[in-house]
Amino acid sequence: MLARRFVLCLIVALVGRVGSVNAQLTPESRESLVEMVQGAKADLDADELPDLNSIRTSLSKQVSEVENYFIQYTDKENRAAWMTFLELDSITTALGQEGEGAGKDLARVAIELRDRLVGTAPGLELTVLRNLRDSLEELIAALRFQDRDAAIKMLDTQLSALANLITTSEDVPTADQFSAISARVDLLASARQAPELIKGLRDIFGQPNLAVRVSSELIGQVVGREISRTEPVKDVILGTSLTGTAVMNGQVAARLLPSETDAQIEVRLTGTVDTTNDGVNGPVRLKSESQGEVDLSRVITIDEAGISFGATTSEVSLTTKITNMTAKSDVALRVGKKQSVKKKPEADRIAKGKLEKRVTDQFESEMETMKANASSKLLGQAKPVLERLSLTPPSQSWSSSEQQLALDALFRSPSQLSAVNPPADFRLPFLFAAQLHESVIENAFTVILAGRTLDKDRLNELLENAGAPKAEANDQEEEASFEISFSRSRPVIFEARDGKLKVGIRGTRFAQGDRNPLNKAMEITATYEVLMDANNHPILKRFGEVEVDFPRERLSIRDAGLKPIIQKEFSKIFPELILDQSIKVADDAELETMRGREFHCSEIDIESGWLSIAFQ
Repeated sequence: MLARRFVLCLIVALVGRVGSVNAQLTPESRESLVEMVQGAKADLDADELPDLNSIRTSLSKQVSEVENYFIQYTDKENRAAWMTFLELDSITTALGQEGEGAGKDLARVAIELRDRLVGTAPGLELTVLRNLRDSLEELIAALRFQDRDAAIKMLDTQLSALANLITTSEDVPTADQFSAISARVDLLASARQAPELIKGLRDIFGQPNLAVRVSSELIGQVVGREISRTEPVKDVILGTSLTGTAVMNGQVAARLLPSETDAQIEVRLTGTVDTTNDGVNGPVRLKSESQGEVDLSRVITIDEAGISFGATTSEVSLTTKITNMTAKSDVALRVGKKQSVKKKPEADRIAKGKLEKRVTDQFESEMETMKANASSKLLGQAKPVLERLSLTPPSQSWSSSEQQLALDALFRSPSQLSAVNPPADFRLPFLFAAQLHESVIENAFTVILAGRTLDKDRLNELLENAGAPKAEANDQEEEASFEISFSRSRPVIFEARDGKLKVGIRGTRFAQGDRNPLNKAMEITATYEVLMDANNHPILKRFGEVEVDFPRERLSIRDAGLKPIIQKEFSKIFPELILDQSIKVADDAELETMRGREFHCSEIDIESGWLSIAFQ
């Protein structure tokens, strides 16, 4: 059995590599995965299911650690606010209950606390809170599988359904097919079953699902600049005191270096330094001029670990000449001229070394400022937001060619899938571009929204933090806020197929004001198509009105009255036009070369699960 399973894993791994070229589910990959499903069915093991008793004990410990953390590290007011927000007494009470119905109460309280621990509030990224959230996830799974015999039967049924999905799915699975496969992978992972099958599926559904491209032209524009700098000179060389002025004129430029394992940018400074000096050495007074040429470069490397700066390489040349020399006596003048000829080689060497150090220090100082800003922005901002939202930071693959810098990211948790096919290439030149696969939205919002109930303000906050367009303001009198409960399965709809982008949400309940809530499954969607605006720039335009559907549901007259209200509210969330405005860089942006610049959309492609947008 082990030898057969090893061969199957090897086949799936190889097929996964072939699939990355063919960009689809191949017959070979389907056959291998179905065989692995059958092996997983035979290996279902009730002893591997989460142990409820040990998880309850672990969760109690995590609750105590959270309480102790806020006692130790926060003041009284802050601690009281956190304790009110967390409501830890609820989970402590539920953990201590026994008897009929205790499990359901515990599951409800655990889910409510888990949902409070997923959001955008600063502090939710604290390790103790993330550990508590993980323990709650384990508890919820353990409660789901506490009837072990029933759990094994259910898992067997779900594996059969998975085999059918693998067999019948399209070569590039639809969004619904992907979601159904992904949900079963998550179920198996939470039950601690079928690790080899999960790995096989993740290998095939393992393409990067987020891509960013930046052209060498834009990098050159960002980094490139003219330098004109005038500085005073005050120095001593071989006993001669020098005062004067140094004028540097040059240019900073950047170019991409080819690399398959990381992205490399060479920043280069070339220029001239012209200096005029007045010198004093005892009785001798002199005037001198020098002309220097400098060529400095440093390589910036970007990879998954962050940004690193290589050592500076420099080439400096310097020619000097004395343009005038005077002294109080002819003897002193003759001695001065003789000494100047004798010492000139050493004086030139010293002057060249000082020039090289001065321009290198200046170059590296500017690069260090760039390094500090870039590192903090690249690594410091995204990580805590992802941790607050219980999202796994994406793995990153950086590369560069002479034409563009490329980032390919894989955004998924250990129990999620990603793309089975890569994105298409852009047809037109661009300055920068981004490509997003449906699985990014599925993976993110299944974690953030599935099964949760949110009001209008909270929904807008989460959507805007995820990068959605800001909801349109209402010029008329504000209506009562609404509340919506999201479906546990595919709560957010995002389909990029055949030139059309369909976005929306799936809900199970809608309520507004004093009206009785609508407790029915619903889909609220908007479909966008690519059109050209008056300036011949592509935009996304909503096709028709926002659709409100109730699959497999029959509405009463009262319920039907809520449909136009839902449609009106979500018409503000899903605007009529997207990408109709250019992207403008702030006039006070840190990068001076980018201040006030505008970028407009130059190409939009919507195919095979990928939304691709390029800018010029």
